[in-house]
Formats: sequence, structure tokens, C-alpha cells
Amino acid sequence: MPSFTTVVAALAGCSAIVDGAALPANIQNGLTTTTLQTRDNILSKREPVTVAILTAAGTAAVSAIVSQAVTAAASFIGDIASFDSGREAFTKQTTDEMMARNLDPERFQAAACYNRGFSVADTANIDGQSSIKFSQGILNTDYECMYIAAPNQFFTEGDGGFINETADLTCL
Repeated sequence: MPSFTTVVAALAGCSAIVDGAALPANIQNGLTTTTLQTRDNILSKREPVTVAILTAAGTAAVSAIVSQAVTAAASFIGDIASFDSGREAFTKQTTDEMMARNLDPERFQAAACYNRGFSVADTANIDGQSSIKFSQGILNTDYECMYIAAPNQFFTEGDGGFINETADLTCL
């Protein structure tokens, strides 16, 4: 019976043969062939992220800042291979940009981008609320991005989804 080391070495040798195979990219016996390397490049294609601002409510200046932050975040992310990684980067980068461009940090104590149900204690203390469509290839999701002014509370509804954690936010 072959040892584990022998089996692993044999498998590695087969892998090296396949990885190093120079399959001609021509027609043989009526079949078109391609190299494995070319196929792998196709499979690992990175797709660009696109965002669209569907609606915006609130003061013009604050809505414009949210729009700028969303655009900057999408540019920062660029092409990605994973939709979930892109979503995570988008929400973090967008809220970071919103806070960096915050016109009134004393009043607007938080920025949020959320794609699940939510409610707030005081809708009058929400500004720049914008509906954002985040897309990569055929995948997409919608976010509501906004500034939260104090005093207010932001309540998440549901479990936060697959990659989100649920958490309520209080601005004093």
C-alpha cells in the first residue's frame, strides 16, 4: 500500500503536468482547444462596481455630499472579484467619506448606509437620505444612505442579513 507521501507526490506530479500542459489553442480533429491558464483567467474575471443614486431627499447641500461620497466610494473600490467584499467595502467607504465631508459634525453625529428595514425615532433629524443601487455584474442590492442628526435613534429591523450584524444606534 502506498504511503500518504507517495500519494501526495503523485497527485502533485499530476497537477504539475496539468498546470504545465501546453494545450495548443488551435483546431485538432475538428475541436478547438485552449490553455488552462486562459480558462482560469476567464473564471477569475473581476467585474466593475457601479452605483446609481435613485432618489435623494433632504437639503440640497447634504444630498450633494452623500452623492459625492457614494461616487468616491465606488471609484475607490474599482473592480472586485467578490460581490460581498464589494458591498462591505462600499458601505464602509461611503460612510467614512460622508463623515469626512460632513458639513455640520456637531449636528450630524452619524452616517448610515443600510440595505434592510429600519426606522428612526425622529425623521426630522435625518438628512440627505438617498436610495443607492449597488451593482456588480448581474448582482445588485439597494441601500439607503443618510446622515443622522442628534438627538435621534436608528433602529435596525430584522437580523441584518447574511453579512450584516444588526445594531441600533443612538445619537445624543
